[in-house]
Amino acid sequence: MIKSVFRYGQLSSTNDEALRLANSGAPHGTIVTAVRQTAGRGRQGRSFFSEEGGSYVTLLLRPQGEPADWLLTTSLAGLAVCDAAATCCGADCRIKWPNDVQLNGKKFCGILTQVFFEGAPILLVGIGCNVAQKAFPPELAEIATSLAIEGYSVSVEQFLNALIRALDRWVGSPPDREQVISDLAKRSNVLGKEISLITPQGKQEALAVGLDPATGGLIVQQGGVRRIITSGEISLRVN
Repeated sequence: MIKSVFRYGQLSSTNDEALRLANSGAPHGTIVTAVRQTAGRGRQGRSFFSEEGGSYVTLLLRPQGEPADWLLTTSLAGLAVCDAAATCCGADCRIKWPNDVQLNGKKFCGILTQVFFEGAPILLVGIGCNVAQKAFPPELAEIATSLAIEGYSVSVEQFLNALIRALDRWVGSPPDREQVISDLAKRSNVLGKEISLITPQGKQEALAVGLDPATGGLIVQQGGVRRIITSGEISLRVN
């Protein structure tokens, strides 16, 4: 699936550059990487710390079918990140639904998936992984970590190469949906735990009980009622 890799020293955002390339005709499977980003973004417009030492990647996809068919894309990218970390240095990562990958309970990676409908759809999967950073700003120090901080010796280039291979495997030729859901459940760090759903109306307490086989959405239980959450934000409750 991977067609070409564009490597940059500095970009405002790899997603922005991937969209520019897409609008210029770049094919499905194009990858954009940067050493650092000056305007990296996370979900809901939040800034994403993107100094040198991380692996900043966007995978450009031109998906087929209906939007419902693409719901697992972010989860597949999360599995690719876990695969890359395990392959290159033996790190055992966990996925915090819907778009974070954690290492030893702290954020190691964030994933931002964007869809653009300008003629044929364009899907951009932005992935930021903390690899060689030795420290983070005070406001992030308690919640973020890197492979280096956790004691893993691996260069950004080594991790990036492992991630590209893993994306080719997981997103380019994913296993069947049942296997994907099984792998996601094994890698999840939220199933069976009390969580807070963050909604426009405030926080709602729930128990994460499973993953929906059709969408990969989070199945939560509130009182005696179960429902499927296909997008949103959660936090783990601290007892």
